[in-house]
Amino acid sequence: ATSALRFGQTSGFLRASSLRPSRVPAAHVISLRGGGAASFPGSAQWSAYLKALEERPIPTKMATAAVLSAIGDVIAQSISGSGFVLRRMLVLVAVNVLYIAPLLHGWYNAFEYFTEKVLKLKPGTWKCTFALLGCDQLVNSPTTIACFFPIFAVANALADAMVGQPLPAAGTLASSIAEKLRVEYVHSLITNWKVWVLPQLFNFGFVPPPLRVGFANIVAVVWNTILSIIANR
Repeated sequence: ATSALRFGQTSGFLRASSLRPSRVPAAHVISLRGGGAASFPGSAQWSAYLKALEERPIPTKMATAAVLSAIGDVIAQSISGSGFVLRRMLVLVAVNVLYIAPLLHGWYNAFEYFTEKVLKLKPGTWKCTFALLGCDQLVNSPTTIACFFPIFAVANALADAMVGQPLPAAGTLASSIAEKLRVEYVHSLITNWKVWVLPQLFNFGFVPPPLRVGFANIVAVVWNTILSIIANR
C-alpha cells in the first residue's frame, strides 16, 4: 500500500518540491502556540504538537490519525452492540495511518499548489477557499473512498492470515471488493458529502494549512464511526 502513496516525484505539479508542507505564518505560530497571551491548560502540549507538526508533518499526522480513527471505531463498535473486537480496530487504524493520512497530506499540498500557482487565486480569499473545497470533494473524496474499500478488504484478509486463517483466493477477494463497491460506494460518497462539506469549508477558509489534516482528523471521528459501520457490515 505504501508504494501507492508515493506521489509522482518527477512528473507534473506533484513534484516533491511542490509537496513540501506549508508552514504556518509567524503570526499564526505565535498565536497558536500561546505566545504573547496567557497560557491555558495543555498549552505546553499544544506547543509541542505544533512544533512536531512543523518539523515532522507526516509522522505527526499519521499519529493523530491513529488516535482519532481508533476513537471512531470504538464508538462504532459501541453503537453496534456486538462487543469490542481489537483486530477490527487495528485494521481501521492501519488503513488510516498508512493510507488516509499520507494521502490527505499529499492531496492538500497538491490542491494548494493548483489553486495558488495554476489558477492564480490568492490564499485566504473565498474564491480560493471554494476552489480548494471543490478539489477536495470532487477529486479527493471520490478517489479516496473508491480506494478505501479495496485497501480495507486486503488489510482485513492480511489480519485474518496473521491469526492463522487462510488467505482468500485472489478472484474471491476481487469479487467481494467489486460487490462492496457496487453496494456501498455511492451511498458512502453521498454520506461523505453530507458530513464533510461544511467542516471542510471552515477548514480551507480559516485553518492554517499545516493544521488542516489534524482538523480533518477531528471531524473524521464522526466519519470513521460511519465508515467503520459501513465497511464492516
